[in-house]
Amino acid sequence: MALVAETSVAIFVLTVFFSIDIPQIFFYIISLMGAIVLVWLASQVWGIREINGEGEIFSFSKIFLLTVFNGAFWLFWITICVPQAFLLKEAISGGHILFLVVFELGWLFSTVFWVFLFYRFRSLLMKKNLIQVVFKFFALLLCFFAVRLVVESITFLLGK
Repeated sequence: MALVAETSVAIFVLTVFFSIDIPQIFFYIISLMGAIVLVWLASQVWGIREINGEGEIFSFSKIFLLTVFNGAFWLFWITICVPQAFLLKEAISGGHILFLVVFELGWLFSTVFWVFLFYRFRSLLMKKNLIQVVFKFFALLLCFFAVRLVVESITFLLGK
């Protein structure tokens, strides 16, 4: 359900951004903002101490609305994904479409993989100390991608 919502927003964002002629420098500048978003997300993930509760089962409409009206999600697509799709479009004809397909398939497979792992090893993963380590690892991974975006953007901007 979330995949349908995310793909809808992604197609909308990519269609709007690639239907107008935007200079390449614009994407590098918003990529710098994307790095800030990634660091902010990393700080949120870093602070996770535990997962509690059984959770609720949401209807498709609730998940769709949650995804479509999630400001962080829009920021992620506009500041991180669009610049990367633009770079791929510059390297390969139709690269922005390839980016969308690969990104969404990766998202789907990784979600299924993590759901399986969580289901299979739930008792182990619910241990408080392990949860903190896992989320700190993910936070560092987000920071790595943020640094990569900054380096790519600064390299391009200094070259101009």
